[in-house]
Amino acid sequence: MKACFLTLASVLLVSFSLKAQKDSTHIRELGMGLSSLSSFNLAYQWGTPKTLFRFSAASISFSTPKSSWTTTDTTSYGSTNESDNPDISVNLFFTILRAVKITDRFDFIWGPLIGVGISYNDENNTQTYTGSYLSNSSYDTKTTSYSEYIGLAIGARYAIGKSFFVYAEIDPRFFNTSSTSNETYLYKYNSTQTYGSGTGHNTSSSYGISNLSDAGASITFVYRWFKK
Repeated sequence: MKACFLTLASVLLVSFSLKAQKDSTHIRELGMGLSSLSSFNLAYQWGTPKTLFRFSAASISFSTPKSSWTTTDTTSYGSTNESDNPDISVNLFFTILRAVKITDRFDFIWGPLIGVGISYNDENNTQTYTGSYLSNSSYDTKTTSYSEYIGLAIGARYAIGKSFFVYAEIDPRFFNTSSTSNETYLYKYNSTQTYGSGTGHNTSSSYGISNLSDAGASITFVYRWFKK
């Protein structure tokens, strides 16, 4: 599957690159926007008004959700729970865009894209029982996922002014994702005596098509300047 992705991506990008070499490079663009209308993306583009090469970082997210709560059922029993789940993800893409002028301000854009993605999640939970029944438990699950993408960018470009533009796109693409999870758990009685512990290792993979609806849409605002 990985070899198929790399071969198809190479054919698409080489063919578009050879065609784009007929144009002289003279513009640069820097942009920021929303991907999937929910997470940030950053883009750097270079080329000509008709052909642009783009490097972008999309679906950038970082969060460290923490929670803690206490329950008391009787005077001799209760529990304290803590959860800490840091999560990091980013997707990197290279795209070659071709522009077809519709009006003076409006262009239709399309072109092939390839990309890779990585995400990391560390789910850490601890539960402590209090009162006459003293025990605690903890488990930690670290999951790392890698993704490969190949697809097509389709959308429109609108000129707000000479140096400011907005890009609106949808990027249907094939994906191939592999994930690895490592688990560690520990159970104790009276907070000192271990009566259960262990580790686990799981791997999984998936592939398919994503971003076929407006849920995969992106909007990017860019600033353009001319290379001398």
